[in-house]
Amino acid sequence: MIDSRDKEALAKLQKMSGGGTQAVIDLVGATETATLGVASLRKGGKYVVCGLFGGEIPVSLVPMAQRCIAIQGSYVGTVAELKEVVALARAGKLKSIPIETRSLDQVERSLQELKDGKIVGRVVLKM
Repeated sequence: MIDSRDKEALAKLQKMSGGGTQAVIDLVGATETATLGVASLRKGGKYVVCGLFGGEIPVSLVPMAQRCIAIQGSYVGTVAELKEVVALARAGKLKSIPIETRSLDQVERSLQELKDGKIVGRVVLKM
């Protein structure tokens, strides 16, 4: 467990996650936990706040765009359901999202497939 008030919390979290977290689910929702959660995200990461402790987080918009991070709120489910999801993740039973890499000349095809609902997971266009 990492205490968000610890001055070394971000460094510890990044070390544990191998350089940055892909996703953070904040069950507290305080300024300290949110600030730590957002700061810990790697490029393309997602921060989801469920907790209702309260507070605010300053978010610089340029780094948010450069790091392609997402911030989302969620208020559904029960504690029992959360425990079930965590147990599934620990057991390695959650499937990864399929990611396909395509060349930039496939942009038109990719957009059409996205429009038609044929894309499963993510398509990354290489430049």
